[in-house]
Amino acid sequence: MMRNERVVKVTERLVSKKASKARTWLIMSNEGQRQTVEAGKPTIMQRTGLAARDLRILDPMLSYPSTIMGRDKAMVLNLEQIKAIVSAHEVLLLNSRDPSVVPFVEELHARILHHHSIIIDHSQDDEDKKDEDEIKQVNDKKKIIPFEFVVLEACLEDVISSLENEANILELEAYPALDKLTSKISTLNLERVRHIKSRLVALTARVQRVRTFFFLSSIYLLNL
Repeated sequence: MMRNERVVKVTERLVSKKASKARTWLIMSNEGQRQTVEAGKPTIMQRTGLAARDLRILDPMLSYPSTIMGRDKAMVLNLEQIKAIVSAHEVLLLNSRDPSVVPFVEELHARILHHHSIIIDHSQDDEDKKDEDEIKQVNDKKKIIPFEFVVLEACLEDVISSLENEANILELEAYPALDKLTSKISTLNLERVRHIKSRLVALTARVQRVRTFFFLSSIYLLNL
């Protein structure tokens, strides 16, 4: 019994040590500047103002469902393949070199650059307008959403697109499997349909969760 307890404690220490080791983060500023850094939890906590427990949902060694967590200085996003921390002035991305994430990184960078250019144009317009009422009219016409929500919108759209692709693939598999089962009832065909049904149930749950996040963020943006 004592030996088993020692083994458990050693295992827990090893897991904790691995969890706290430095990981590769891609950091994008709200101006579109990019840099890759190696940083452990303490560095990220100091940079973002997040607590250690907040970073757990991004830990690749742990399994968490899609989550958006809001804190005073940052949002933590665990949305399918996208794992990120978003503050008012930058976004920190994990697994940015993952093939499934690379296209999203480029799309996000393009959106951030576009958002920054709008801010610059908006500032120049304000300098050119001396009349306060005229400035107010320009501001009303050109409302700029916060940087955090530019990132959040990009994340949600990418995840939705990914889930849609999964649904299309599943649909292509489902119809032939159902046709085979209709023409011949067998253990193999039944098992194939059951497997597809299980995947469909899991996919539906994931879609519903992301749909809720998208709905809530849309309401917030409409009220800005």
